[in-house]
Amino acid sequence: MIFNIDNLCFMIILTGGYIVIVTRLTLLFEGGPYKGLEPLMQKLEKEGQWKCLHRDVVPKFYMDYDGIVWVYQKL
Repeated sequence: MIFNIDNLCFMIILTGGYIVIVTRLTLLFEGGPYKGLEPLMQKLEKEGQWKCLHRDVVPKFYMDYDGIVWVYQKL
């Protein structure tokens, strides 16, 4: 079996468990390395694998960079 984001976190998190993802907001845009992360997370939610409980932007999360925090619950 090949492990990737699509299945690894779902193998180690119990049903009803929480997944918290935190990063700098700029990494999602401007050609950043995580630009495909939100579409993937939305896809997993539409498939019923998890649900988004919170999506918050945190001003000045790191130095002068804004951050973003997602809290998901495994279904």
